Amino acid sequence: MNVFNQRSKTTIIAGMVITVILLLLIQYQPALLQDTRITDLNHKALLKYDEKHDQTGESISHPQWLPYIFSGMPLVTDILIVPKTDIVDQGLLDFFNWFSFALGEPLIYLLIINSVIFSWFVFIYLKQQNLSTESALFPALTLPFLPLFTDLTTHGQHSVFYTFTLLPVLLVVISKLSQKQNALYLCLSVLLFGFMFLRGSLSLSVMIIVFLVFVFLLLRPAAGSGDRWFFLFLMVVAITAGFLLSAVHYFPVIAGSSFLTELTQESLHFENPFKAFSAVIPSFLQVTSSGTDFSRLYMYLGGVIFFLAGIAMFFRRDRQTRFWSFVALICFLLFSSGFMLIKPVSHDILNLVYLFSAFAFFVLAAYGIQYLQEVSVVQNGNKKFLRIYFFVFFAVMLLFLIYLIFARNQYLNVIATEGVFLTIPERIQHYSTLLFDLIRILFFLIITFYFIGLCLEQKVGIRSLVLILAAIALLDFGFINRRLVETDLHYNEDTYFNATPTVYFIKSDKSIHRVLPIQNTKCANWYVLHEIESIAGFAPQVPVFYSSFLEQTGYRYPFNGFLAKYWRMTMINKKPEWEAVPLMEIPVNRLNFDYAMLDMLNVKYIVLDSLQIPDPRYELVYDTGRQRVYENTRVLPRVFFADTVKVIIGKSHIFEYMKNRHFDPRKTAILEEDPGFTLFDADSNQAEIVSLSAHEIVIDANAHKNTIMLSSEPYYPAGWKAYIDGIETRIYVANSVLRSICLPAGEHRIVFRYHASGYSLGKWTSLSVLLFILVLLLAVLAVYIRNQTQKAL
Repeated sequence: MNVFNQRSKTTIIAGMVITVILLLLIQYQPALLQDTRITDLNHKALLKYDEKHDQTGESISHPQWLPYIFSGMPLVTDILIVPKTDIVDQGLLDFFNWFSFALGEPLIYLLIINSVIFSWFVFIYLKQQNLSTESALFPALTLPFLPLFTDLTTHGQHSVFYTFTLLPVLLVVISKLSQKQNALYLCLSVLLFGFMFLRGSLSLSVMIIVFLVFVFLLLRPAAGSGDRWFFLFLMVVAITAGFLLSAVHYFPVIAGSSFLTELTQESLHFENPFKAFSAVIPSFLQVTSSGTDFSRLYMYLGGVIFFLAGIAMFFRRDRQTRFWSFVALICFLLFSSGFMLIKPVSHDILNLVYLFSAFAFFVLAAYGIQYLQEVSVVQNGNKKFLRIYFFVFFAVMLLFLIYLIFARNQYLNVIATEGVFLTIPERIQHYSTLLFDLIRILFFLIITFYFIGLCLEQKVGIRSLVLILAAIALLDFGFINRRLVETDLHYNEDTYFNATPTVYFIKSDKSIHRVLPIQNTKCANWYVLHEIESIAGFAPQVPVFYSSFLEQTGYRYPFNGFLAKYWRMTMINKKPEWEAVPLMEIPVNRLNFDYAMLDMLNVKYIVLDSLQIPDPRYELVYDTGRQRVYENTRVLPRVFFADTVKVIIGKSHIFEYMKNRHFDPRKTAILEEDPGFTLFDADSNQAEIVSLSAHEIVIDANAHKNTIMLSSEPYYPAGWKAYIDGIETRIYVANSVLRSICLPAGEHRIVFRYHASGYSLGKWTSLSVLLFILVLLLAVLAVYIRNQTQKAL
């Protein structure tokens, strides 16, 4: 085994950091240009919306209700509020923004900083486990380039990547806390946990905490360690204090959690277990419907990683190897089978499980290199068994290649049953990509076997072997990552987010109204940036009332839910063509339901990128040749009254009534409970909106009799309150989704006001905990400096 002096170690670490930075700059080179992106377009639209408010002096410093999506959006997710509370990442972004004219996309540099920290602490953690510098160097160089990381960062899921980069940092600090059990490492642990929570990926943070406890209760080294149960107590204290440190972010989330749901609910399903092979062969069963784009290869780990990890699993017998083997295999099986205990889970959770599996495999790869390093200097029989392992591993991969060559038709048929429609040329393209990937992997394995053999014969040093293996792994990942980057980064920001003639036309109407965009070629949040209220906009989370509304109406996918009733696909000259459905053939209930829904949601304009609306109720008022704008001629105002109230309990029963009856929101308001208030016909009641802003709506109303007033705003009790002449009144949910209040006869001023529940308490809790931790940390450092001074004297 080679022994490095301190200068050599410093040189290696510096070389590792420089290598990671240069390779990341090369990988993300397209995103360094101003006409490319490194974040999800919907997230980018919201960030640009925030930048616009910053420039006008209206910086969002607290949870904001976003009015330009009908669902509203309490911005307590990782879009806008987290950068405001996470002063570390926000400070770095602000710094790089100053130089964006010369450096390009600022997010790239934040990504690079996190990747370097991740790489550095992977190295430090493995060194703590008594691995050699060479062994620790391999995963430190290669793990930041895992294809899943590239997939996350090129699709805007930065919070997941940034949260996971703290795992090795926490492993190092918690390891010290386990051994030292003192106030210094407790304070550092609290700050790290709080920082991790603030970065926004709560699911991953919880999984990391469970993983850390699991590691240090089962794997904690006995020598020099303190009491096991006292360490567990310190962990609980650190996690609790870390959560309180991030209370400014999570208290509003907790307050509204029962009223929020994810916008897109993936149906729970079981994964095809054969997809596990795509961890070794990137294109195996990884098919998409987007032409011949087979780039979503986030499961890939690479043949070299599996080969080195297998060496550790089969030939090492120490406690650490058994533990990491257990983690790697269990997480990998959970991921590939689609099971979490006994229930199937969504892709998001499975991907988080896969992250832990990938991390464990890379740690095992380091142990595998350590074993090769030990065997290369000892003449024993292990070298013979290693060569047998080499040949068996290669033979299995070669047999798989031969099988795929002769089972071509069978594999093409399997692709056809994957639930993704692919034409025959697309299936053949995918099959060719699969063979190319497998041949490439076999070629890399041959090179790997050759140089490992030279190392075992002591013809190549372990340092050279590590650099060669790292170069092979990075080249292998490079094929995948380049596809991901080049596929997902191309768009021109300067033109993409610019206002269009349609935007100017809609904004020329100064009345209060909303739009329904259909077949929109822009991202869903594009209208938010231009401050146009849309009922089909995207948000990370929406009120649960509106989520069920979207499902029932089909407006989550506007073409299917609205326009499809007017058009049907037919075959003309053996080609699919759209054909208009005569209005008389459309079910009356379906037409009436859509009329009622758009009217009560205050939808005045419908925007189409193609086709038409063959319905006299909607009048064509603007046509650019590329976009058409139709006006809803019977739209209801933002505030209106109903004549009667009907009490129906249960969402399904409410929608059944609205779909199967001639429901008219002008006449009937559907509540889920009896308001206990005597109501009369609306008659000539009047209401006028005095002011409308993100957090407050002021209305002057004149009711001739006791009545029910409906506001075309989403019902969301965790923050919105209503006041009649300064006195708070009850808000009822009407028609499954709207706000309504019981209004007594007379002239009144009604105010709807929003303030995120839990925000003030969370802000002061976070500040108090931060102040306490900093004071405690300064006291610990003062004691340490005093002790060191006394020793010196």
